[in-house]
Amino acid sequence: MSESPARRVATREKKRRLFFALWPGEAQRAAIEEAMRRRVETSRGRAVPPENLHVTLVFIGGVAESRFEHVIDCATRVRGTRFELILDQLEVWGRARVLCLTASRMPSALLRLEEQLRFNLLNDEFDVRQEEYRPHVTLARDVRRRNARESIAPIAWPAEEFVLVESHPTPSGSEYRLVERWKLQGSGS
Repeated sequence: MSESPARRVATREKKRRLFFALWPGEAQRAAIEEAMRRRVETSRGRAVPPENLHVTLVFIGGVAESRFEHVIDCATRVRGTRFELILDQLEVWGRARVLCLTASRMPSALLRLEEQLRFNLLNDEFDVRQEEYRPHVTLARDVRRRNARESIAPIAWPAEEFVLVESHPTPSGSEYRLVERWKLQGSGS
C-alpha cells in the first residue's frame, strides 16, 4: 500500500508529540496525590509529577504541523457524554514497570469516547495503535515490584471534558502542555 502525498510531505515536517486525555482538576489531582503518596513511596519507583497525572484516551505520537488541524477536527466530531470514573484498584504492570490507578468497572461513556477518538483518527489516516484500551493513571515508573493488584478506597473522578496534550521531552522526564479542551455533554454511564 503506497503512502498518500500528504503523508509523504508530513513525514519531513517538524512534529508535535500529542495525545488525548482526561485531565484532572486541582482538587482531583490533590486527592489522587494524597491517597497514593505512601504507595508510590513504597513502590520505590520514580513518582510521576502531580501536574502530569492523567488518563490517556488515545496516544497519537508525532504529528506534522500540516496535520495538526486534522487532529483538532477528529476531536471536534466526537459526541461524548459526561461520566464518573471510579478508580478503585492499584496495579503494578510488571512488564512496563509502572504503578497505576485503575478501575474495576469501565464506564460505557468512557469506552465510547475512546472508540470515537480512535475511529476518527484512523479514518483520517493517523497511525494509532490497535490494542485493548486499559484506562489508568500512572503514578510511578521503574517500580521494583512485579504484577500486583490490590483494591483501594474508591477515588471518584467526574469526567466533564477531554483534552489534547502536547508532550515535550526534558532530561528529567516529559512536560505536558494542554493544547485544547472539549466539553462532554449530558450524562452517561
